[in-house]
Amino acid sequence: MQSQADSAIVTIALLAIAGFLIWLVFFTGDGYKGILEDLKSLDQKKKERFPIPVFDRSKIDLPRPKKPRLQALTREPVNFNEEQLKNWAAQLQKSLLDLRKEAAEVAKAYNSMPPSLVEDPSKPKRKRPAAKPKPAAKKPIAKKPVKKTAPKRTTSSKTTKKAAPKKKGR
Repeated sequence: MQSQADSAIVTIALLAIAGFLIWLVFFTGDGYKGILEDLKSLDQKKKERFPIPVFDRSKIDLPRPKKPRLQALTREPVNFNEEQLKNWAAQLQKSLLDLRKEAAEVAKAYNSMPPSLVEDPSKPKRKRPAAKPKPAAKKPIAKKPVKKTAPKRTTSSKTTKKAAPKKKGR
């Protein structure tokens, strides 16, 4: 009887597996066509999902500009007349003297002015925020430390009785 029961279970299991495979082939995805494509693609190399194109310069023909020829630089010396040089030097000295005069006047005016009293009218005046009064901190009441005194020992020896240890049990 066991052999008949075992064979019945095996046949039911085989039928279930066959039914599952048929369901997979016909009712899911691309069906048998997808399975055939998968089997065919096993022999071929796998294609990349996002292939990177290879750049080939031979396909692009761009006109290139001609290389310029390098020529030796020739600089002609500047010829100044003596009068032009004298005029230029005189102008520089005059502008230098004017700058020194202005600098001296500014320094004199700056030194004569007390910096704490004079304010610059071009700058806006700063308003300081009113200082908030801080509440007075409560001082904790100081407690006097209590000194513990050690018991005094007398030089005379007194006999003291020690307590007897308690008995365990009843």
